[in-house]
Amino acid sequence: MQYPENELWQQIQQGSLQAYEKLFHKLYAPLCGYANQYLSDPDEAENLVQELFCNLWENKDSLEISTGIKPYLYKSAFHRSLNIIKRSKRMEPILTVEGEYKPAVLQQTSLHEQVSTNELQEQYQQALSDMPEGRRTIFQLSRQDELTYREIAELLDISIKTVETQMSKALGFLRVRLSDFLVLFLIIQYFTQFNHTLS
Repeated sequence: MQYPENELWQQIQQGSLQAYEKLFHKLYAPLCGYANQYLSDPDEAENLVQELFCNLWENKDSLEISTGIKPYLYKSAFHRSLNIIKRSKRMEPILTVEGEYKPAVLQQTSLHEQVSTNELQEQYQQALSDMPEGRRTIFQLSRQDELTYREIAELLDISIKTVETQMSKALGFLRVRLSDFLVLFLIIQYFTQFNHTLS
């Protein structure tokens, strides 16, 4: 599925500064707000996003983005925020599935020392396999194919309410199964909420 941001990204890869400026003005403020949720420091969040866009332009010829430019930028902002938090040995309030905030303390050991990437992926894939097939299909259409709830409902010939219910159950299931892998779950949760806002 093609979104306006992806069209701008294609133009940026061809060297269009005008498209780059359009993408910057479209996503700069939302990305700053998103990063600030984790950093609780508006200036630091702005610096992060500015650096992110600078790197995007500098590496436009070599970057291979399969998820779409908007999810890519949000995911990059997420990881950059976590790196800043790890360096300062702290974890600010983060958004939970219920949409509420609660403190989560990051221990002195780094995330890399706590769990390996391979273990995260293994746990995630196993959790997906253990979902009922219909629920897993809906979740993957939202998470992997970046479809909105409305698009999923039309594709599967079901109601949007059914999609919402199954996504809620899928997230609840993953929250329990991945309770020891907070970072991975936040990534999954964010992109699910992001797609919902596009429906």
